[in-house]
Amino acid sequence: MVPQTLAKLIYPLDKSNLDPLRLLHFFALAILTVWLVPRDWRGLMTPVMRGAIRCGENSLAIYCLGVLLALASHIALVNISDGLAMQIALSLAGTLVMVAAATLLNLIRIKSKRQPELL
Repeated sequence: MVPQTLAKLIYPLDKSNLDPLRLLHFFALAILTVWLVPRDWRGLMTPVMRGAIRCGENSLAIYCLGVLLALASHIALVNISDGLAMQIALSLAGTLVMVAAATLLNLIRIKSKRQPELL
């Protein structure tokens, strides 16, 4: 039912590339979020959401840290245990490390803005 030229453009969906349908899906979720979540929603001030917001503000650094943590977690799963409890523990620990790193990066940025530059 899909024309061949359009099918070649969008299929097969590939996670390693930025396919048009994946980009469209992201934009659709972003637009829905902006429409449905009010700016002053109290849920955005919960500790979990503040951690997520801080990670988003430092996305490149947190992404790089996440890559290193994924490698370390894989090594731990291979060498120590690959049980469900270990996977859950590593996921929680990795999330906490990334939130802590994002919080520290925000504190560093805030402190550097407060101090006057010395020439």
